[in-house]
Amino acid sequence: MQNYRGRGRISIPYLLTIGIAVLLTVVLAARQVTRSTSIRIVAARGAIRNGDKIDASRLGFATVPKSAVPPGAILDPAAIIGRVLQRPVAEGKAITTADFVPSGPVMWLADAPPEGRVVITVSVPGTLLPVQQLRAGDQMEVLAVTTQGHSHVIARDAYLLGSIMGKQAPPRNNTLESITGRGEQHASVSVVGLVLAVRPQDASPIAAAQGVGERLTFVLHGSREIQSGRLLDVTPVSHASHDAAPKTPDQVELISGSKREKVNLN
Repeated sequence: MQNYRGRGRISIPYLLTIGIAVLLTVVLAARQVTRSTSIRIVAARGAIRNGDKIDASRLGFATVPKSAVPPGAILDPAAIIGRVLQRPVAEGKAITTADFVPSGPVMWLADAPPEGRVVITVSVPGTLLPVQQLRAGDQMEVLAVTTQGHSHVIARDAYLLGSIMGKQAPPRNNTLESITGRGEQHASVSVVGLVLAVRPQDASPIAAAQGVGERLTFVLHGSREIQSGRLLDVTPVSHASHDAAPKTPDQVELISGSKREKVNLN
């Protein structure tokens, strides 16, 4: 008779191998189920206040069931870097598109000027214009003033597209108090330049005036004037007409007592 003793025994290492394989199968299956039923969304790494600007250090991730993803949830953190929150978000809470200050559509500068105009930037002192009372689309003439005090028109009917702002500063006499009211406080900025839409033939005179250090002066047309369709003419009066000798009359009248006689001077 054959001895079968020992053939039914299973070694401990073999059992451990089987157990590990089964455990890995279960873990992988669980992960697969999790992936198919949940999603990773962007969440606040710490509490973020209203008005804060988002940077990478403020962002983390949260895994939530797909059925519980809030509307407008963010999947890619790069899409919200630099955006400003319009309401606070608690730590660990999902960040959504509704949490941000709405951003308007991007308008490229090349799309801004009216047809037949080109864009040019002019440098101006911060107190030259009451910038708070200017708006895009305002029409103006540009005059250049030489160091001798002579002025000449270098651009006609220019359109204001925008202002290039400098460092923020407290208000300083660059607000038109008769319009805004003396009691109102306005945050002002230093204006580095104005972006104008001008006629193509005016671009070179503007650049030349700035190149030789002439001071630029802007003559703003009023809204009623613009609505009438007839802009006032700011062409300077020719100095030659003032300096010219008076015209000699064609004839004079001689008076002698009661007698009057006209004499031709031709």
